Amino acid sequence: MKIGICGTHRTGKTTLAKKLSEKLGIPFVPSNVADIFKSLGLDPHEQYDFKTTMDNQRSILNHCLEKWIKHSDVSFVTDRTPIDLIGYMMCVNYKALPCLDASEYIRYIEYCSKMRHLLFDNIICLQPGITLSDDQTEDITCHREKVQANIIDVCIKDTEHLLIIDQTNISLKKRVKKCINFLATNP
Repeated sequence: MKIGICGTHRTGKTTLAKKLSEKLGIPFVPSNVADIFKSLGLDPHEQYDFKTTMDNQRSILNHCLEKWIKHSDVSFVTDRTPIDLIGYMMCVNYKALPCLDASEYIRYIEYCSKMRHLLFDNIICLQPGITLSDDQTEDITCHREKVQANIIDVCIKDTEHLLIIDQTNISLKKRVKKCINFLATNP
């Protein structure tokens, strides 16, 4: 059983993945995205040109794929999925839109989608636990999180074994129980 937890920034993906790992007795495979940014000398909150963003996203994807493939012969749970990477790529780079290489962008998204289908049996999607503001003065981070949440919603539509944990299930205990029940019916 390969379980991927997806969702926007600060939804509790890592916390839930660790707890599920403990409860199910299977390895937790962390994505360590912050460490990847740090190793590349980049700030995850900054906007970069298309090439830098694309290179960074490929580095993150390759890092995660290496870990996921390494564990592909055993059950595991991870705190990111290729769906997250699609969401991040599609919403982080407003500066790059005028010079966007659409074919490269589409290849990346298609590859992420293919990897999701090949590597994961179950996807658990965490929706934001906090209602994001519609205020005109909201910062770019909040706007990106809204865009990312919508993209993730679109990307998961064709996922066969999918659990969506909505905003009403904020407690970790309730989330874990809901996941365990879902996984019992989708081995």
